[in-house]
Amino acid sequence: MGGAFGNLGIGSSALQADERLMAAVGSNVANASTPGYRRQDVTLSQQEGGGVAASQIQRASDPPLQQAILSGIGSQGAAAAKAGVLSEAQNIFPGPSGAGFGTALSGLWSAWQSVANDPTSVPARQQVLSTASGVASRFRSAALQLTRLRQQVGSEQAAAVTQAGGLLTQIASLNRRIGGAPAGLGRNALENQQSGLVEQLAALVGVQSQRQSNGTLVLYNGGTQVLSAAGQAASLTLTAGVLRWSGGGSVVGGSIGGQQSAAASLTGYLSNLNALAKTVIGRVNSAQAQGYDLSGHAGQDQFAGSSAATMRVSSAMTTGGLAASATGAEGDGANAQAIADLGGTGSGSIAQQLAGYVSAVGSGVQQAQEAQSASSQQLASLRALGQSAWGASLNTQAVAMTEAQRSYQAAAVYVQTQGQLLNSLMQAMAGA
Repeated sequence: MGGAFGNLGIGSSALQADERLMAAVGSNVANASTPGYRRQDVTLSQQEGGGVAASQIQRASDPPLQQAILSGIGSQGAAAAKAGVLSEAQNIFPGPSGAGFGTALSGLWSAWQSVANDPTSVPARQQVLSTASGVASRFRSAALQLTRLRQQVGSEQAAAVTQAGGLLTQIASLNRRIGGAPAGLGRNALENQQSGLVEQLAALVGVQSQRQSNGTLVLYNGGTQVLSAAGQAASLTLTAGVLRWSGGGSVVGGSIGGQQSAAASLTGYLSNLNALAKTVIGRVNSAQAQGYDLSGHAGQDQFAGSSAATMRVSSAMTTGGLAASATGAEGDGANAQAIADLGGTGSGSIAQQLAGYVSAVGSGVQQAQEAQSASSQQLASLRALGQSAWGASLNTQAVAMTEAQRSYQAAAVYVQTQGQLLNSLMQAMAGA
C-alpha cells in the first residue's frame, strides 16, 4: 500500500513541478519584449523519498551588468537632452558669415567706409543708421531667442521632475509589496514590473540600484539615496532653476541632468552675447566721441543700451549727428574711417571676439553630439549583453515548453496508471 501511494505521490509531484515550469516559461514567452523583464528560471530538485519539486523560481540576474545598463541609460539620456538643446542654440547664436552677426557687422563697417569716402553724403549716412539699426535688432532678437530657449528648458525640466516623482512613487509602492511577498512567480512579476519603471527613471535621473535579499530595491542618484528598502522615496524639486533632492543632494545624469547642464551653457552663451554687444556699443560710441558731426559739434553716442536685449540706435542720432570728421572740417572723413576700421580682424578685434564665441557654441554642440553618439552605442552594446544574460529567447523557451508539456503528459499517464493499479489492488483486497 505504502509503495502504491508513494508512487502516486511521485507522479503528483512531477505534475506540480511541470505546471510551475510551464507557468514560468509561459511568462517568459509573453514578456520576451517587455522592458525590464528578466527571464524566470525554474530549479528542479529531487525530493526525499522520491519525486521531484520546483524548489526555486528565480529571476535571471547579473547585478554588475544591470548597474552598467542603468548608468548607460542615464548617460544617454543626459547626452541626448543636452545635444538637443545646444543644437537649437547653435541656430540662434550669431554666425561669423552668411545671415549671422558677421554679415550684419560687416554691413555696418562698410557703411561707415562709404561715409569716410564721402563724408557729406546723406544716403551714405542714412545707410549707417539703417545698418546700425539692423545690428541692434539682431542682438535683441538673439537675446530674446536664447532667453525663450532657456525658459523652454525650464518648462521641460519641470515636467520631467513631475514624471520622475511619479515613477519613484510607483517604485516605492512596489517595494512595499515585494517586501511582503514570498519568493516565487508572484514576487518575480512585481520585481520585473519594478525593473521596467527603474529604467524609465534612469533615463530622467541617473540611478544606481541595489537589490536586497528580500527582493526590495535601494536606489541612489549620485551619492543621494532616493529610495529605501522600506519604500520611502525622496522628493525632487525645481526652484528658480535649482534642482535638489529632499535629502539635499544634486541631480546627477539623466535627461534632467542634461537639461541642467544645457541651461548652464545657455546662460554662458547669453553672457557672451551681452559682452559682444557691450563691446560694439562701447567702441562705436567711444569713436563717435572722438569726432565731430556735420554741425561741427562733438560726436554723441550712436548706440544706446547696456546689453544685447536693450541695444538700439540712440533716439537722438540723426544722419547729421554721425561724427565723420576728426577735425571738424566738413569734408574730413578721418573719424568715419576710424570707425570703419573697427571691422578689422586683428587681435582684440570685435571680429575675433565674435569668432571666439561662435567657436565655443560650435564646440559645445559637437562635444554634446559626440557624447550622445558614443553613449547610444555603448548602451546598445550593454543591452545586447543583458539580453544574453537574462533575456528570454523564444526558440529556447519553445523547446523548454515542449519538454515541459511532454514531461507533464508522461507524469499524467504515470499517475493514471498508478491510480488504476491502486484501484485494482483495492478491489482485489476487498474480494479476498
